[in-house]
Amino acid sequence: MNREQARLRMQNELDACKTAAERNRLGQFATPPALAAEIVHYTAQKVLPFTTGAKALEPSCGTGSFLTALSECAATSGLIKTGIELDPAFAAGAQSLWKESVRIIQADFLNWSENSSEMFDLLVANPPYVRHHHLKPEQKARYSDFVAKASGQRVSGLSGLYVYFILGAAVKLKPGAVASWLVPAEFMSVNYGSAVRDYLATKVTLERVHVFRADDLQFDDALVTSCVVTYRNAVPQTDHEATFTFGSSFASPSETRRTPVSGLRRSSKWLQYFLQAPSDPGATLGQYFTVRRGIATGCNSFFIRPRSEFHAMGIPDTFLRPILPSPRYTPVEEVLSDEKGWPSNVDGLALLDCTGWTADHLPAPVCRYLENAPSSIHDSYLVKKRFPWYAQEQRNAAPIVCTYMGRGRGASGPALRFIRNRSRAIATNSYLMLFPKGRASSEDWLDDAWIKLSGITAAAIRAEGREYGGGLSKIEPKELSRVVVPGFAEEPQPVLF
Repeated sequence: MNREQARLRMQNELDACKTAAERNRLGQFATPPALAAEIVHYTAQKVLPFTTGAKALEPSCGTGSFLTALSECAATSGLIKTGIELDPAFAAGAQSLWKESVRIIQADFLNWSENSSEMFDLLVANPPYVRHHHLKPEQKARYSDFVAKASGQRVSGLSGLYVYFILGAAVKLKPGAVASWLVPAEFMSVNYGSAVRDYLATKVTLERVHVFRADDLQFDDALVTSCVVTYRNAVPQTDHEATFTFGSSFASPSETRRTPVSGLRRSSKWLQYFLQAPSDPGATLGQYFTVRRGIATGCNSFFIRPRSEFHAMGIPDTFLRPILPSPRYTPVEEVLSDEKGWPSNVDGLALLDCTGWTADHLPAPVCRYLENAPSSIHDSYLVKKRFPWYAQEQRNAAPIVCTYMGRGRGASGPALRFIRNRSRAIATNSYLMLFPKGRASSEDWLDDAWIKLSGITAAAIRAEGREYGGGLSKIEPKELSRVVVPGFAEEPQPVLF
């Protein structure tokens, strides 16, 4: 058995010692060997040739996918290699595998970086994918202070551990050193990724960003769309251009583009640089519609029930409003209405809405229902902020609603569901509600707009929104307002009554 076979066997044995939930909390997702080899080959041969005596660092080495690649790549044969690993079992396993050929240090990389003056010529890494809620407040505070000193960047408390790794590694790189990181692609669109985006656009020379296809997960056990970021530790030249690539293969991307770094500095949505510009630009959705999130009740299970159940308790329609079921239970693309405005082709859910009514004026059945509310409802953040506590946000019914999350199949496929609402039903915050601007638009115009909205592609949503694991797209009201709608004229000219 050669060393790589022994390493893979050890990797499987160590992974089996933890549950999937434990490994998720610790962010332990091993780099596929073939991908590690591609990243090392590109970093070493195409970006920066190395000479004997140069030093390489792997800051979260595990059993050593990248160490194997560094050892087998001809261009890195003379490198002096160091691996840092926090988990004692993985560190001990790596030490037994690599012995004197690699220095293995069992340590927290960020703490070690703060206390070590050693610097390196090359860094390759797949940092732990630890979400912010798995980091203790004292960890965040300590890491944030160190990162600010190391990179000059202030980090949001919502940042995953990989953000701290990238920015903290600034003190480990010699001038001109090269780093390649295998990280979640979400940093290119989420707000907390701004610290990394600013660092890559202004403090170092960004060489390449490769984004893998959203449906081509690099890790079998982590639902995350991945990317590889490669940069040189040098301030970028004014006219420098970075290479943006896309596709299932890092070594053989399906799309390649050059992008001026000056544009990246002004952009908060880097995913747009991987997308084809629409041939018919059209106008933005916000030129025609005001986008608002649906209501948040504070406790849907109490305030929203089947209409028939409220009726059985003696609660009349005076205190009920029609409300759409969650997207999961609204399979139709068009919600039809009965003569009273209640949806006729989806579940008949009702919202208990006593807004504007004082308790002494409510009928007995409503009072009994409210009095029997579980005590936990009163601990809800939203309920505690309302007076009276049973009041609800007020929304009109929107003629078009859409899901704010979706998984589009391919860049040209739809990402979100736009639903034509012909009823009086409002929606919860699992939807976005679209209200036409200006005077009430005709039903014909709304039907035409609905068809055009349904033509918005997954690529357009990703360009303005943000993308998570496995191609999950998410978009907020302001972001949806900026999306270009194919077929909309540059100036809104709805047909009015």
